[in-house]
Amino acid sequence: MLRRDRAAVEALAAIAAAKQPLASRGDDSGTHKRELALWKQAGGRPDWDGYVESGQGMGRTLIMADQRQAYVLADRGTFLKLQSKLDLVPLAHQDETLRNPYGILVVNPDKDTRINVAGAHRLAGLAAVRHAFYQGDLAQQIVTHQRQHDGLLSAEDLANFHCQVLPSLSRTFQLGGDPVEVHTCGAWSQGPTLLQALAILEGSNVTTLEPGSAAYYHTMAEAIKLALADREAYLGDPDFVDVPVDTLMSRAYGAERAQLIDANLAAPGMPSPGSIPGYQPYHSPVIHDRGLPKLPADTSIVCVIDQQGNAICATPSDTSWDTPVVPGTGLAISSRGDQSRAVRGHPSVMAPGKRPRLTPNPCFIQLPGQWIMPFGTPGGDAQVQANLQVLYHHLQFKLPLQEAIEAPRFMTHSHPDSFAPHHCRPGLLTIEGRVDEAITSDLARRGHTVERLNDWTHAVAGVCAVRQDLRSGEIQGAADPRRTSRAMGW
Repeated sequence: MLRRDRAAVEALAAIAAAKQPLASRGDDSGTHKRELALWKQAGGRPDWDGYVESGQGMGRTLIMADQRQAYVLADRGTFLKLQSKLDLVPLAHQDETLRNPYGILVVNPDKDTRINVAGAHRLAGLAAVRHAFYQGDLAQQIVTHQRQHDGLLSAEDLANFHCQVLPSLSRTFQLGGDPVEVHTCGAWSQGPTLLQALAILEGSNVTTLEPGSAAYYHTMAEAIKLALADREAYLGDPDFVDVPVDTLMSRAYGAERAQLIDANLAAPGMPSPGSIPGYQPYHSPVIHDRGLPKLPADTSIVCVIDQQGNAICATPSDTSWDTPVVPGTGLAISSRGDQSRAVRGHPSVMAPGKRPRLTPNPCFIQLPGQWIMPFGTPGGDAQVQANLQVLYHHLQFKLPLQEAIEAPRFMTHSHPDSFAPHHCRPGLLTIEGRVDEAITSDLARRGHTVERLNDWTHAVAGVCAVRQDLRSGEIQGAADPRRTSRAMGW
């Protein structure tokens, strides 16, 4: 009977978790000498052909030979080589230590001793992949390609990059008589614009207007134009720009901006930004465009609530057809830089390490203790506009979630497009063809340049949402028929 040394087993686990190779066949010297000694001390055989005994008979041992190959001790005492860690799932050994496909070292000699460092392996594996991408062979291929094509991305840029985990921006609004918390991403995106638009509407008379009337569309459009004017003037990467987000989404500032809405006359283009003490807004030049902007088709929306009540909303987004692919990798260099500006003084002017003011902005709302709802949409500059309209349809005017998403929508185009070359169409309001022509004629009389779209069009975005009643546990999902989308539950 071989004596098992728990400390030795744990030492082996630590070596494996650190991505150091374990002992290999016949290697009893050099760099593997210590690992071999530990392996023997832990109760294993260095040639992989023996078996491990314990006081209760045969033990079962799973060990990673390196980060790519796994071995498992089978019933007859022979190590079987697996093609992949995932092959561990269907093994006949269905005790809990062998079901996890991420294990580095799992020892179960006698049902009383279990050491499972699956979590350590997963983190080590992720760290190894990240190192390969940002500092290893993939990084070298990316940087070489950049140098060959006069790109700006350097090895230092890749090595120093990291994603930040940041709190959401949020504010509570009275919507349909309920104090609803609205959460968005920060000022490195257009997320704060939704909060500001809600604050402007809070100071308007929109709740007294008939949903779907000309007065309603007019008021909503003018509020959005005011919020987008401040987006252009103030929003940028908060690591580089002092953004007055608290003021922009405040009740007082919203009411001040709402006073600029003329019930009978549309602003002829993008309004002037608001004045905030201590801040200098950027005044954007007007660059006219005769055609509608071509909508990007790179963004997706994913909203999930699981059986434990965890909720997530994500807008994965990047293009792969307008940017070069690094040969031999299948990796496309992000073209999101075109949402930065090459204009001095702009809050989103490009700078080393500075994030563009991105359009993707997943959202989350809740009525604490009663319900939660992650939601969002693809669509570039249409995102905030569509999200705002759906929120009002659903929460203020009590439409069922699917009906709120399907209700006709409009878009304004007076602001500079977030995508280069940042053109705009001052005064333009596009609206789905299901809206009565009498209403669009009324909007034209109020000064909007109205273009009627198809009855259903992806040009007004594609909102998806999942909502859970926290009291009953019921979950409902809704998907926008304007785009390829689906609501699923199981």
